[in-house]
Amino acid sequence: MENYSIQNNEDTFLIRNRNESIYIEFVLQAIYNPSSKEIKYYEILSRIISSSGENYNNEDFFENIDDTFLKMIAICQLKEAKRLSINKPISINLTLSCLLDTDFINELIDRKNIELAIEINDINSNFDCDLLFENIKKLQRSNIEIWLDDYHENHKLANLSLGTINWDKIKIDKSFLHYNDYDIEAIRSLCFVLRPFTRTGFIFEGVETYYQERLVRLSGSLSQGYFHSYPEKWSKHLSSQGYKHDKEKEI
Repeated sequence: MENYSIQNNEDTFLIRNRNESIYIEFVLQAIYNPSSKEIKYYEILSRIISSSGENYNNEDFFENIDDTFLKMIAICQLKEAKRLSINKPISINLTLSCLLDTDFINELIDRKNIELAIEINDINSNFDCDLLFENIKKLQRSNIEIWLDDYHENHKLANLSLGTINWDKIKIDKSFLHYNDYDIEAIRSLCFVLRPFTRTGFIFEGVETYYQERLVRLSGSLSQGYFHSYPEKWSKHLSSQGYKHDKEKEI
């Protein structure tokens, strides 16, 4: 996507190019510690809406944009997180090749008021690159975590990255729980095999039932999915937190 301009319209961002105008709305989905029921992070996600109000398919949209656009979205997300005063660390999604841009890395580091994790959802860069490792170390020294997103065992590049990139966390793709939602040994085996390749553990995606939540809890991992919460605007999260607080006072 080239020759675009950006305009901030309240809680949305208007993006224009020669052919069309689209709105990007940011929503958040909580990542929980299922043992303590505590929210540990919020992942910031993007909803794409055309100027006519039609919703785009997010996956199709983001498959057809370049790193420049992704980095621009990331900066907009950080600005929005600051504006909303989000009270937990946030995670944003980038490709691995975005981390080759040292100016962009420095801009992320300069935003010291936001606790940040970067989810790498596309391993599209050669690992054998000193600049990549230098920038990852620079981010981690600045307390910005680097996560491997959507891991599954048949993802060749993800497997090749293990032990090469020093991942802070590994997010397990939702397909794992879909096929193993009653199998505690499967989740224990997966964690045992992958544990040497992560600094602080795992996040299981696609948690939609009590049984899946229980498996993740027993593994000592973090949990994300519709069982806990849907992607919503920050105002919805605040109102649900207030409701929970009021109910606790009644008990």
